[in-house]
Amino acid sequence: MITSPAFAGKRYAVLGLARSGMAAVETLLASGADVIAWDSREEPRQAFEGRVELADPVSADLSGCEG
Repeated sequence: MITSPAFAGKRYAVLGLARSGMAAVETLLASGADVIAWDSREEPRQAFEGRVELADPVSADLSGCEG
């Protein structure tokens, strides 16, 4: 996994936790980012419980996200 200090201390939203979404979350976390994530399926959300903020983008506050 490639990590970057450019993500550290910033907030990112990852909407969709299939293979690429899960990889993006892991990379962002390893780089020190704060992550909000969501998938309509329960199983991929469970993989990140307690590690990221899980929130439906319809009702979540996505302000302040870098990307």
